Amino acid sequence: MGGFAGWAGMVTLSAVNVPMTLALTISIVFWSWILGRLLNELLRKRSDYQQLAHWVFLPGNRLNRWIGLGIFKWIVVHTFFRYLNQKLTLPGRPSREALEAVREEMVYSEISHLIGFGLVGVAVLVNVLCFEHPALTWSLLVTNVFMNLYPALLQQQNKRRLIAALSATKA
Repeated sequence: MGGFAGWAGMVTLSAVNVPMTLALTISIVFWSWILGRLLNELLRKRSDYQQLAHWVFLPGNRLNRWIGLGIFKWIVVHTFFRYLNQKLTLPGRPSREALEAVREEMVYSEISHLIGFGLVGVAVLVNVLCFEHPALTWSLLVTNVFMNLYPALLQQQNKRRLIAALSATKA
């Protein structure tokens, strides 16, 4: 059985490969974060990096609500995830400089997550084409959405709010 048609309906797991699949999924996503940050550092040195900084791929909040980004935001704010990037927190009444520094960190985090999303996407594609392990494919897809795509979407949403706050402050 080869290709997508061969394994599409074969999502059977034994007790042995579930822990291995989860461990491999977590390690691939973890490494995507590290590689995403490293590749982002290389991109940051390019003159066209600021074009990426202004890129908005979901311009409105309607789709964000539909995909449940508000629930994801609640989870981030009310769990240990809020401690992962302390550079994204603001003091009570921040200055314009503090808002701009947080915006730069948001852009960096957003682009790092998007690079990580793409890297895991490549891993999924390699798995589908070469290894045909459906449980790994699905666990990678789901984990990638929640650990890379949703954080990037949340950064986009927060960046729009921050840009509005920056435009409201005096230059």
